[in-house]
Amino acid sequence: KYNRAREMGLGLQIDAESRMVDIPADMPRDQLVSVLGNLIDNALEATRHQTGEGGRVQLSMTDLGHELIFEVEDQGPGIPEDSQQKIFEKGVTTKQGTEQHGYGLHLVRQFLNRWGGSITVENLPGVGSRFTLYLPKTSQGSDSH
Repeated sequence: KYNRAREMGLGLQIDAESRMVDIPADMPRDQLVSVLGNLIDNALEATRHQTGEGGRVQLSMTDLGHELIFEVEDQGPGIPEDSQQKIFEKGVTTKQGTEQHGYGLHLVRQFLNRWGGSITVENLPGVGSRFTLYLPKTSQGSDSH
């Protein structure tokens, strides 16, 4: 994702205080990587659309306590409040040229439902948004495969 950000003329920064060593052995890492990749890709696209080159996306992670917490902040236009839950529905997108969009956040929601996690969306003061992903260290979802 660093290379993708650089190709787009953006910066991807990982918070220096981030820590992620206590990932549960049974957590499907490929799905976790896909979910985080989707959130980072969306943040990069939103930032590039809003700021052009020179914008930045920030990722912070922590595994302290009973949850894994990932925050992805962008410098995009933000997400209208009335759309903040709808964007997780299959086929819903805020992007232009919608033919190939509207599935990534739906897949994020499916993974969270399986694992018993949650996600919040908030607009940042000024410009940008923050997606915060909460994953319990033990699977609590109804479909645990």
